[in-house]
Amino acid sequence: MLIPSYTTFDASLFFERSSYRISLKGNNLSDEKYWSYRITPQAPRNFVGSIAYKF
Repeated sequence: MLIPSYTTFDASLFFERSSYRISLKGNNLSDEKYWSYRITPQAPRNFVGSIAYKF
C-alpha cells in the first residue's frame, strides 16, 4: 500500500519574562488528513497552551 505525500504546518508563540513564560503551539494548522507509516490516522488541527512559573 502506498501512503500519499502530505505537508503539515505547525507554529509556536511564546511570551517570556523573568518569572514566567506563556506559550501557545498549533499543530497541523492546515488541518491536513494524513496517516503514519502504520496506516493510522494522525491528529487533526489542535492547539496546546502552557503557563510556566519560574522561581
